[in-house]
Amino acid sequence: MKQTLHNLSQIEIDVMPTSDIAIYRSLFSPWLAPGEFQRYYERAAPRTLVSPDRCYVLYSLLKQAIHVNGNVWECGVYKGGTAAMILAILRDKMPAKRLYLFDTFEGMPETDPTKDLHKQGDFADTSVESVAAYLGCDARCHIRK
Repeated sequence: MKQTLHNLSQIEIDVMPTSDIAIYRSLFSPWLAPGEFQRYYERAAPRTLVSPDRCYVLYSLLKQAIHVNGNVWECGVYKGGTAAMILAILRDKMPAKRLYLFDTFEGMPETDPTKDLHKQGDFADTSVESVAAYLGCDARCHIRK
């Protein structure tokens, strides 16, 4: 592999053939492997802004909590993508646990553009009803506005 330093902020690298890129991937990336996580992530993907690697962290932490007393809460539900993934895991692995979901379902309040990435009204394109319908809420799922 050839590297040429053009300046302090840019490196030119000859591109490896596609087959070699897969072999030399530098990070352990279990969220890319086929298996159980993929099935749960497919439930979340259409309605989440959370990246697959971060959804994998949620999945891993939830699996570690199987034997811990208590329920599961999510604050900031938006369209219910990660909630759908969490609820599917609870249904399969932790049937006694309940899922509590908290959100305003009204989007961002007034923001300060000098400090905030988002602006007022961002994430308002959702509702309690649409999330409940997507999740197929049952007795273990509680949505609080």
